[in-house]
Amino acid sequence: MTNILMVESKNDQYFIEALVKQIKASINQVNALDIQEYELLDGLDPKKIENALKNLKSKAEKGQVDQVGIILDLDQEGEASRLEFLNQCLCTVFKDTLGLKQTCEFIQIEQESPAFSIQVACYFTHIEGHGELETLLKTIKAQPSPYADC
Repeated sequence: MTNILMVESKNDQYFIEALVKQIKASINQVNALDIQEYELLDGLDPKKIENALKNLKSKAEKGQVDQVGIILDLDQEGEASRLEFLNQCLCTVFKDTLGLKQTCEFIQIEQESPAFSIQVACYFTHIEGHGELETLLKTIKAQPSPYADC
């Protein structure tokens, strides 16, 4: 089975890959962060997200997907608004799905024809309720950096 992480852009992918590598190096539970594939969304266009979810659904129908994580920027939206946006995309692709109730919690998506089941969770990149990856990097850079700048 494959664990897939959907991210907004290549920059998000590179940052998450580096973060996962760093975490794996510092903890014993390396299987906890076992991401085999990244899916780029190229922004927050609902059609692009729905197309990525359709590709995901196709893989799930073939038994190629176990868990999916979705990382989006919160930007200036509130968490509830961003969850609603993501749930609209999920419900368009996966019929009869209840959707995500909160971040950092897996939900089970089950479909009957053809039958498959996957787990999906999401997280929104932000600092104090707003922002994006760049906001996070600027916050990190606000601290002394003994190595190369962000």
